[in-house]
Amino acid sequence: MRYLVALALALAASGCASSTPGEGEALMSAGEIRAKDEGKCRSYGIAPGTDPFSACLMKQDEIRAGVQSSNTAAATAFIASRYGR
Repeated sequence: MRYLVALALALAASGCASSTPGEGEALMSAGEIRAKDEGKCRSYGIAPGTDPFSACLMKQDEIRAGVQSSNTAAATAFIASRYGR
Protein backbone atom coordinates (compact mmCIF):
# COMPACT_ATOMS: atom_id res chain seq x y z
CA MET A 1 0.00 0.00 0.00
CA ARG A 2 2.90 2.36 0.75
CA TYR A 3 4.15 1.87 -2.79
CA LEU A 4 0.81 2.90 -4.28
CA VAL A 5 0.70 6.05 -2.17
CA ALA A 6 4.30 6.88 -3.12
CA LEU A 7 3.52 6.29 -6.79
CA ALA A 8 0.43 8.50 -6.67
CA LEU A 9 2.39 11.30 -4.99
CA ALA A 10 5.23 10.98 -7.49
CA LEU A 11 2.86 11.16 -10.44
CA ALA A 12 1.05 14.16 -8.97
CA ALA A 13 4.29 16.00 -8.19
CA SER A 14 6.05 15.16 -11.45
CA GLY A 15 4.32 17.92 -13.36
CA CYS A 16 3.95 20.60 -10.70
CA ALA A 17 6.05 23.10 -12.65
CA SER A 18 4.68 22.15 -16.05
CA SER A 19 2.31 24.11 -18.23
CA THR A 20 1.35 20.96 -20.14
CA PRO A 21 -2.35 20.18 -19.66
CA GLY A 22 -2.87 17.31 -17.26
CA GLU A 23 0.46 17.68 -15.50
CA GLY A 24 0.62 19.19 -12.05
CA GLU A 25 -3.15 19.55 -11.85
CA ALA A 26 -3.93 16.95 -9.21
CA LEU A 27 -4.59 19.57 -6.55
CA MET A 28 -6.08 22.24 -8.81
CA SER A 29 -9.77 23.10 -8.91
CA ALA A 30 -11.70 23.01 -12.18
CA GLY A 31 -11.66 26.82 -12.19
CA GLU A 32 -7.88 26.92 -11.76
CA ILE A 33 -7.42 24.44 -14.60
CA ARG A 34 -9.71 26.52 -16.81
CA ALA A 35 -7.77 29.68 -15.98
CA LYS A 36 -4.51 27.88 -16.79
CA ASP A 37 -5.91 26.75 -20.16
CA GLU A 38 -7.23 30.23 -20.97
CA GLY A 39 -3.86 31.74 -20.09
CA LYS A 40 -2.12 29.26 -22.36
CA CYS A 41 -4.43 30.11 -25.27
CA ARG A 42 -4.05 33.86 -24.67
CA SER A 43 -0.25 33.39 -24.64
CA TYR A 44 -0.59 32.19 -28.24
CA GLY A 45 -2.22 35.51 -29.11
CA ILE A 46 -5.72 34.08 -29.53
CA ALA A 47 -8.50 36.43 -28.49
CA PRO A 48 -11.01 35.11 -25.92
CA GLY A 49 -14.55 34.63 -27.21
CA THR A 50 -13.44 33.66 -30.72
CA ASP A 51 -13.75 30.31 -32.48
CA PRO A 52 -9.97 29.78 -32.47
CA PHE A 53 -9.95 30.39 -28.69
CA SER A 54 -12.65 27.74 -28.23
CA ALA A 55 -10.67 25.36 -30.44
CA CYS A 56 -7.55 26.03 -28.35
CA LEU A 57 -9.44 25.22 -25.13
CA MET A 58 -10.71 21.98 -26.66
CA LYS A 59 -7.15 21.09 -27.69
CA GLN A 60 -6.00 21.63 -24.10
CA ASP A 61 -8.68 19.15 -22.98
CA GLU A 62 -7.52 16.61 -25.59
CA ILE A 63 -3.91 16.93 -24.45
CA ARG A 64 -4.97 16.56 -20.81
CA ALA A 65 -6.89 13.36 -21.60
CA GLY A 66 -3.80 11.92 -23.32
CA VAL A 67 -1.53 12.80 -20.39
CA GLN A 68 -3.94 11.24 -17.91
CA SER A 69 -4.16 8.10 -20.03
CA SER A 70 -0.36 7.89 -20.17
CA ASN A 71 -0.10 8.34 -16.39
CA THR A 72 -2.64 5.57 -15.82
CA ALA A 73 -0.77 3.23 -18.15
CA ALA A 74 2.54 3.98 -16.41
CA ALA A 75 1.06 3.35 -12.98
CA THR A 76 -0.53 0.10 -14.14
CA ALA A 77 2.76 -1.09 -15.65
CA PHE A 78 4.65 -0.23 -12.47
CA ILE A 79 2.20 -2.11 -10.27
CA ALA A 80 2.25 -5.11 -12.60
CA SER A 81 6.05 -5.20 -12.63
CA ARG A 82 6.27 -4.77 -8.87
CA TYR A 83 3.56 -7.23 -7.86
CA GLY A 84 3.35 -9.49 -10.90
CA ARG A 85 -0.29 -8.76 -11.60
